[in-house]
Amino acid sequence: MITVSKQFLDRYAPVGPADSTIPAFIHKTSDVFELWESLEKEIGRRSEVPFWALPWPAARALSVFILQHPDIFKDKSVLDFGCGCGIAGITAGMNGAIVTLNDIDPLAVYVSSVNASLNKVSCEASGENMLESSNTRRFDIILIADCFYEKSISVQIEHFLLQQSQMGTEIVVADAQRPFAPHHRASLLQTVTLDVDFSIEGTTRREVTLFNLKPDLTKIDSVNSDLSRFDSLR
Repeated sequence: MITVSKQFLDRYAPVGPADSTIPAFIHKTSDVFELWESLEKEIGRRSEVPFWALPWPAARALSVFILQHPDIFKDKSVLDFGCGCGIAGITAGMNGAIVTLNDIDPLAVYVSSVNASLNKVSCEASGENMLESSNTRRFDIILIADCFYEKSISVQIEHFLLQQSQMGTEIVVADAQRPFAPHHRASLLQTVTLDVDFSIEGTTRREVTLFNLKPDLTKIDSVNSDLSRFDSLR
């Protein structure tokens, strides 16, 4: 696992409240571009965008949804796919879920696990590329927030999620108007509007849609029928 020093995190992404509506603390930056430049100097090479350094709007909305419906997540195995800072999975863990934080960015895996520890949440941290893995591990619920930026990878993500859905997994997507989210398969849960950072988002307000992802099947032989409680939220 790739790490950065505690001193680096404390300087460029100090611990603070994830959001005024979420009772969790995480490492987060006030200037993602300064952090990104300093990160590349710290690790001595080019770096991917440090998505782990902020609670993005879709993850914030997803975390609030979990807080509103904790019984759905209690004692369930939950995968936070493309977890970034991990706030959605951490919130699920704070409400009794058995959580796996997953990201292909090793620094996201590291920082999200640090954030989980800050909130006394025990979780599994995974850097496995689940889109390329032959692992058929099944989860009760998969959380995915703000991952549909690029067309090619979005198609792969959708395929992976549909495979999981056909095994009985509930897929909860939070999308902040990203271009390639699979709304054609959406069963709407709720829509919220959040204040966002103009310097990053190019706007001061962003609408986030939360939905279940459903396969093109008229009937799913679900091995997890108690999760039909999602249906009552629509």
